[in-house]
Amino acid sequence: MLTRSWHFRWLRMASGWSVSAESMRLNEEPLWVEAAQDENRLRRAEQDIRWLRNIGLIGWFVVLQGHGYELGLTPVWAVYAAGVAYGLWAHVQASRTRNIRRTAVVTTFSDPVLAAMICLVTGGIDAVLYPFFYFTQMSVAIRFGVWESIGIAVFNCFLTVAIYFAEPLYAGHPGTATPLLLATKIFLLGFAGFMGAILAEWARRHASLILEHARTLRESGERYQAVLR
Repeated sequence: MLTRSWHFRWLRMASGWSVSAESMRLNEEPLWVEAAQDENRLRRAEQDIRWLRNIGLIGWFVVLQGHGYELGLTPVWAVYAAGVAYGLWAHVQASRTRNIRRTAVVTTFSDPVLAAMICLVTGGIDAVLYPFFYFTQMSVAIRFGVWESIGIAVFNCFLTVAIYFAEPLYAGHPGTATPLLLATKIFLLGFAGFMGAILAEWARRHASLILEHARTLRESGERYQAVLR
């Protein structure tokens, strides 16, 4: 009887330790799982955006040709060549890099800078390619969150003001853009940034609900298996 009593006591202690260890593991595991899921989501978003960027660069070529920019050693085609090289780099990085967050941050700021350069050499804020700025803001909403969307909207407004003042210096004559046009562009960028922030918050909330539901189901199943053990 004494031996059997100690045997049952040992089983209870062992099972208690097993459940405790399992509970500790379950409490820590979701942090790693959520981080991995967030990285996978960011990688998928970056891979989707790279195709949109490639389509945009092809569209740039067609638009430039249609507006009479003949191929040659000109600032317009120098900027376009730099854009193609950057697009190829971003395309490869989205598939092969291990640090996808760093790549996403680089492309987040590089896309607006590229748009600003092409606008500067093709007519300033009134250039036909200016709407590319709105694409950069939507891409940030897809990849990141609310504050990042607002931040890139402010960054795009800064670039727009810089183009407005730099374009006359580049062209060598007074620019055609008016202060009213500049104010309109800033308003539209701000509005697009606000929409991007709403989209990012909506996506974050729904993603959190889905992750919470999946985490609850997984933990319930694993706790049940721990109790059985």
